[in-house]
Amino acid sequence: MTCDGGQEGVKWCCGLIYTSHERSTAQDFQTLLSNFICLSRIITAFGKMSPNNRLDSSTAMPLSVIIIGAGLGGLAAAVALRKQGHKVTILEKSRFATETGAGLHVPPNCTVILQWLGLNPEDFGANLINHMYHYDKHGNTTFHVEVTQDMRKNFIAEWYLVHRVDFHNALKHVALSADGEGEPATLHTSCKAVNVDDASGTVTLDDGREFRGDVLLGADGVHSITRQTVCPGLKPQIAAKGCFRWLVPTERLASLPETAEVVKQPGAMMHWQGPDRRMTVYPCSRNTVLNIAAFVPSAEAGDIDEGGRGGSGMGRKDDLLRAFEGFAPAVRGIIGESDAQQLRSWALMEIEPLPAWTKGRVALLGDAAHPFQPWFAQGAAMAIEDAASAAVMLPLGTTPDQVPARLALYERARFDRVTRVMNYTLINGQDGEGLGAAELVRAQRETFGHDEIKYSTRLLEEARA
Repeated sequence: MTCDGGQEGVKWCCGLIYTSHERSTAQDFQTLLSNFICLSRIITAFGKMSPNNRLDSSTAMPLSVIIIGAGLGGLAAAVALRKQGHKVTILEKSRFATETGAGLHVPPNCTVILQWLGLNPEDFGANLINHMYHYDKHGNTTFHVEVTQDMRKNFIAEWYLVHRVDFHNALKHVALSADGEGEPATLHTSCKAVNVDDASGTVTLDDGREFRGDVLLGADGVHSITRQTVCPGLKPQIAAKGCFRWLVPTERLASLPETAEVVKQPGAMMHWQGPDRRMTVYPCSRNTVLNIAAFVPSAEAGDIDEGGRGGSGMGRKDDLLRAFEGFAPAVRGIIGESDAQQLRSWALMEIEPLPAWTKGRVALLGDAAHPFQPWFAQGAAMAIEDAASAAVMLPLGTTPDQVPARLALYERARFDRVTRVMNYTLINGQDGEGLGAAELVRAQRETFGHDEIKYSTRLLEEARA
């Protein structure tokens, strides 16, 4: 006989013992003794649990959670809430037919959450960041930071560079796989939400279908439908800068004299800064691919304005070369090796700070709550932190009636943290030098040292005390 030590195990063992007393005295004594020992162990373990973690038998039912959007934040929320024991449904408007994306950072404050979720970035192609080089437009070094082993000892987890598609696929697998903690999430694609009702907990799709849940999480991006329920009328605007993004195989740049130094050191991030434009380059996919992002005034970023909504379009190589005329040979060489068919232009979006992230049983996370521009490389990490915090605030045993207060506690946990990181992002995105070397390291130390699981757990324990 086995017992898992959970609440259902208590019921099961108690049921067996109770049954054994009803049977004849010929009941096998060894079975009865085993049952008694199992129950004793569970009672002992239960007594050692924190009162905040004990589950009352009347409140241990899972919540029904609807997540709108299956980007990185939505999938991370699905994994975290599945881990907490809830029933999770994900509604995604795309078909997931051709996932696209480029590189992104997985900083220590994000890695520590992925570890809690059971994910190791190295398993999906991540490579460590080892150097940060900053140059002026002509290629003169303004500062260099080596991420040494001594520095890493002060991190709460490792700092990685990863391909977004690999990251997304890994999260999707853990969310939907039959393996892992809790019940697998259910994913519905081609589901465009048109209305989110906080009172009834209902999401209505454009085809008339409805999904109802105890919790509705809007992880539906910068153009969030869910946001219109929480903060009607607030819409994002196209920011002052646009972005060209593309990928280049590392070996291609290694063979050219003007770009060989760019890929010489594994895990090196390089940044060229001009008066009103910049380029950032770093490897991903185990250092086999180089991610390139070139930022220019929006007017020079090509056809990215889709009715004022922003978006992406085909970038033009000639436009890019013109935009970075006069930059270092390495920059020009990188642009020269770009594949015109893969070159994309993207609008960067911004929105005024939301007065609220939650309303009743509805909460926003990720870009739906706080669209980040890429200047501090924390956008994905903030969405993952949001997902973790929301899950921590909704442990198994949370009742539907408790959901609004728990989501309000989630907003309280996240708002100041996101505001601080957003301020660093905006400062570092200013034309000119942004954060200097010392300021950058100091800001990273503060940001990287945050463990959202521990922080949100402490707030929940204080609220329940």
